[in-house]
Amino acid sequence: MEELVLNSIKLSLGLQADYAPFDVELLMSINSAVSNLAQLGVGNPEGTIVDTTTTWDQILDDKAKLNDARTYVYLRVKMLFDSNGMTAPVISATERMIEEAAWRLSVTADPKIPQQPSFDPDEDVYFVLDGGDP
Repeated sequence: MEELVLNSIKLSLGLQADYAPFDVELLMSINSAVSNLAQLGVGNPEGTIVDTTTTWDQILDDKAKLNDARTYVYLRVKMLFDSNGMTAPVISATERMIEEAAWRLSVTADPKIPQQPSFDPDEDVYFVLDGGDP
């Protein structure tokens, strides 16, 4: 049996799968996160319309990216839907986790992205603040 996106996000947020009052808001947040995934090069580039019957396999058929994609969608939805109950440090940590998940997904989608930033002092332009020689 394939796992439904909406139900798994509800359960991650601490809601029962059959509790429907927030389905419209959750689906909007899920759609936003799925759209962001497509912009990162992960998932359906035409934008998957998520409804109550959409499964994770319909959004992303690449099993290697699925766990990171699920985490990314959950964290984005949590920030959009449930950030009122979060403290500033938790919000900040969640934002960093979203950024890390996005980076990991983009690297997985395009392995040509450098793993480490490179700096070549002979080629890169930089400024010396004290006016002295570099």
